[in-house]
Amino acid sequence: MHLINRFGVLLLALPCFCWFGVAVIRARKTHSESRLLLWPSILAAQVRAAGFLIIGTLFAASLLLVWVLRAFPNSADEYGYIYEAETLLAGRLWNPLPPHSEFFTFLHIFEKDGKWVREYPPGW
Repeated sequence: MHLINRFGVLLLALPCFCWFGVAVIRARKTHSESRLLLWPSILAAQVRAAGFLIIGTLFAASLLLVWVLRAFPNSADEYGYIYEAETLLAGRLWNPLPPHSEFFTFLHIFEKDGKWVREYPPGW
């Protein structure tokens, strides 16, 4: 799983580095003519490259955030659904309480008669 995460980050970061490299190369390209005459075109190229870099970075960051948050339960209900799914997948209707269960309490998952159960019935 960690290999997939690192590969995904590399895959998202690669275009940003490429765009940065293109911006640096374009900024360094100058002719033997007077540099004073080339200022407007150099500035325009740098502004364009900076704009592409910013847009590319924001796009990569938004893709990364969506990718990361898909694997993260965002509410107590989602934790409850995942708990219930894993419990039913294991072939049980409840889980036994772990030692020192007072440290593991969570919203929508109750401790009752030595069992851990979800607040809502399956399929709610």
